Amino acid sequence: MLPLLVADEPVELLFPAGVRLYVVGADDPELAHYQEVSAVAFAHPGGAADVPAPRPDPTPRDTAATAALRERIATGRTVMMVAIERGQPVAVGLHQPVDIGDAVVSEIVGLATAPRLRGRGLGAGIASALVAHARESAELVFLAAGDDDVARVYERIGFAWLATVGVAEAPRR
Repeated sequence: MLPLLVADEPVELLFPAGVRLYVVGADDPELAHYQEVSAVAFAHPGGAADVPAPRPDPTPRDTAATAALRERIATGRTVMMVAIERGQPVAVGLHQPVDIGDAVVSEIVGLATAPRLRGRGLGAGIASALVAHARESAELVFLAAGDDDVARVYERIGFAWLATVGVAEAPRR
C-alpha cells in the first residue's frame, strides 16, 4: 500500500547554486545516462551513501527502455526533467499527462536523486518544477509515494495526502 498524494499548492523551490534544470528532449544524447541516475537511486533508497554510478555498456534491455522513453517523450506522453550540476545529472523526474476526455491529469513518477547528493532539496525542486509544468495543461497532478516517510517530504512541498493505494508487482523469479 502506497500513499496517494495530489498537488495542492506546491511551493516554489530553488535549487542549490550551480544546479540547472532542463526539460529533456526525445533526441537528447544523454537520455540513457539520465536513466542510469534513476536506476542507481532506486537501487540504493536509503541514506546519503556515496554510491558510484557506473556507465557500463548498455544491455539490449537498457537500449529498449531508452528507445521506449524517447518515443513517449516525442509523443508528449512523458515529460522528463533533469537537474545538472558541474556537467553531471544529479536528479531526474517525469510526469505523464493523460487526456481523459474533459480533462487532463498527470502523474509525477520516477523522482530520483543521486544517493550521495540527497538532502540538498534536489528531489523537492524537481517535483515542484514538474508540478508547475504539468499544471500548464493538467487540472489534476498526483503521485504515489514510496512510503509514509517519502509522503511527508512531498507534503512539505505542497502535496496533500488523499488516500492509500495498492500497487501490483510482478512475482520475483
